[in-house]
Amino acid sequence: ALVTPSVRTVQVGSQAILQEVLTLNTFISVGSGFVLDMAGNALTNIPENNGIPVTRYTQDTTGPELVTFRLNMSNREVFLAYSETVNFATFNIFGLRIQKTAVLTANRDIFSFTSNV
Repeated sequence: ALVTPSVRTVQVGSQAILQEVLTLNTFISVGSGFVLDMAGNALTNIPENNGIPVTRYTQDTTGPELVTFRLNMSNREVFLAYSETVNFATFNIFGLRIQKTAVLTANRDIFSFTSNV
């Protein structure tokens, strides 16, 4: 995770307020050969034991979209391409359906995946 949420108590006068705190745990380090400037000078090395912390983090709030798919019946393969990286551990093959038409007109025109081979 790039951000670790935690809760802390802040005392404001005589009132204790719970405040969510986001601890940034993302740093960058680079070798001196990472990039050159226009005069050919190498970027100053940022060693792994002294990484620079992220100064601004924008959380991902946009869900992925299925961009394209390929179906190979000979190899029994389905290829899905998304608009962003997805967490494969959350993939549920049983939620995927193949249809004969873009608009479903009858239940016999839809094919769902099962655990039977």
